[in-house]
Amino acid sequence: MLKSSATRYLSVFLISLLLIPVLSGCDSKEKEIVISNDIREDIKVEEKEIETLKYKAQKYLEEDNFQEAKNLYDKVILMDKGNKELYLEIKDEYIKKNRFDDAYEIIKVAIDNKVDVEGMQQIAEDIKSNFEVVEYDYIVKQGEECIIPTEGVINVRGEDINVPIHWNNQQVDTSSKGTFKYEGVNEQYGRSFKLKVEVVYSPLTELEVRKITLQAKNALTDIIDCANFDSTTMIIEDGRSLAISNIYKSREEVFNALYDYYLDDAIYYFLDNYTLEKDGVFYIVYGQGGIGISILDDDLHVEQTETTFKAVYTKVISDEWTVTQEYNFIKYEDSWIRSDITLY
Repeated sequence: MLKSSATRYLSVFLISLLLIPVLSGCDSKEKEIVISNDIREDIKVEEKEIETLKYKAQKYLEEDNFQEAKNLYDKVILMDKGNKELYLEIKDEYIKKNRFDDAYEIIKVAIDNKVDVEGMQQIAEDIKSNFEVVEYDYIVKQGEECIIPTEGVINVRGEDINVPIHWNNQQVDTSSKGTFKYEGVNEQYGRSFKLKVEVVYSPLTELEVRKITLQAKNALTDIIDCANFDSTTMIIEDGRSLAISNIYKSREEVFNALYDYYLDDAIYYFLDNYTLEKDGVFYIVYGQGGIGISILDDDLHVEQTETTFKAVYTKVISDEWTVTQEYNFIKYEDSWIRSDITLY
């Protein structure tokens, strides 16, 4: 058990042998015998001191005087820190008293001192199984930020302390619905942490619906706004007023202007029904677009699911006249785009 002590004294013995020839006034064989006896005697003294300290420490443990026991065990380790069996013996004494934190700590000291590192690491893992796993359950709305805790509270030797947590993933992706699990550790105290994040569907707020609707409406209004046309070019086709736009000169330009806000089918519907190419000239219906409704202020009724919503805006002009406009949208990747086009 005191192998390292014996090794240390053997080294002193060998060095002493090298010095024997230069010593005078004494036979070399007599000196060798004297030095050997001294080393053996020193080893016995240290062995006895270690056994005495261990005995006292065990008594302190029996009396639940854990701090005094720890102080003595620390002295023992300093005297023979390369002794694997010594760490295991102390660890077992702690476990008998359910002092798993102390047992884990003494094994960590063995690892730090490079004593059977692989074996001690496995023992440390076994001790960890006695610690309570700290668990967190979060519920966040889809798209909202979720911040993982960087510190956690654990109980060490009966006292609650804050310790840093190292997670296997530092960021939570809330772009999709679902339940996501993360694991964290604090190696200093051998603690494990688990985080479960449930990402739930988050309906759009009224303000978000109004802003999305307004963006789509403005994109279309910009195309048919009278201010952007040369009124002298106006023609009448199938009861519709069309003219040459000062901005949009082709189907492609109109398509690109609406692309971020409308489904392709809706855009093609608009192009086929509200634009005209005649004699090489491109005409657009103009002068409409929902006059009389304020998207930001007038009454709003919303029906929505996770992938669609219908926004109906209503304004009472008089007892006999109520203006209503309906806008339908679908979720496309991370954006909302309008699925229909209606000129009011």
